[in-house]
Amino acid sequence: MARRKKNKVKPEKDRILEYDGWKQGDNCYTVFNGESKPSYCEVLHFHPTDELTPSVSLTEINTGKYRVAALMAIAETGKQAKKLSPAWNKFLEDWNTKQAKLRKKQRIAELKAIAKEQAEAAKAQAAAELTAAEEETKKKKAKKKKQ
Repeated sequence: MARRKKNKVKPEKDRILEYDGWKQGDNCYTVFNGESKPSYCEVLHFHPTDELTPSVSLTEINTGKYRVAALMAIAETGKQAKKLSPAWNKFLEDWNTKQAKLRKKQRIAELKAIAKEQAEAAKAQAAAELTAAEEETKKKKAKKKKQ
C-alpha cells in the first residue's frame, strides 16, 4: 500500500507587492537590456534594496519568461519604454564604469599590500641571514682564540 504524502506548510516569502505607484498584477512595457523592442509584461513583485537600483520581477506576457528589470526602465506604454531605454543604458554603462574603477583601485591596494608584505619578509630574511653570519664569525673567532 502506498504511503500518504505529508502536507508540509511552505513558509510564505516576504515580498513587496506595491512600490512607487506600481503594484502586483499591473501591466507595463519595458525594453530589456540587449533588446530594442519593448516587451509587454506583468508585475510580480519588487526588489527595492537591489544592489544596482530598485528593480521589479516581471513575467513577459507574450513569451511567459520570468525576468527582472530596473524600476526606472518600466513604463505604461511601449513608446514611453523606448524613450526610457537610452537613459537606462547610460545609467548602466556609468555604473559599470564606476564599478570597474572601484575594482581597479581595490586590486591596486591589494597588490601594494602584497608587495609591502614581500618587502618586509625579504627584509626580515636578510636580517636573519646577517645575524646568522655574525654568529658564525663570532664562533670562528672564538675557536681561533682557543687555539
